[in-house]
Amino acid sequence: MEVARSKLGLALLFLSENPEAAFSVLNECLILFEDNQAKKYVDLTKAILSEIKPLDKVQEPNSLAELLMLTKREQEVAVLIGQGLSNKEIAERLYVSVRTVTCHLERIYHKLGLRSRSALVNYIYEQCRLV
Repeated sequence: MEVARSKLGLALLFLSENPEAAFSVLNECLILFEDNQAKKYVDLTKAILSEIKPLDKVQEPNSLAELLMLTKREQEVAVLIGQGLSNKEIAERLYVSVRTVTCHLERIYHKLGLRSRSALVNYIYEQCRLV
């Protein structure tokens, strides 16, 4: 919890100068707070995220460069999705909770402008050839 609260403070410092960095750090905080069942902090983090959510426009992804804007863990999750693993199987393989996998997927969809798991699988196969 201390790490999550520290990251929350860091994200708040980023808000005015670098909202993209703040968004990323806040998503990390959200996962940590959810894993610790800290409802008050989950609600606070979601409220902040709803105010700064960058680029809500859905766009067509079209390159490996777009996939590379994902964090290393998000890339791992995306590749495992492309291999046909379920959220539970991914969670077991990466030693995280199913909820954490779900949060990673939500961020992946947002960053790549996708709306579904099947769209992500198609993206991986057609655009990236990573699997």
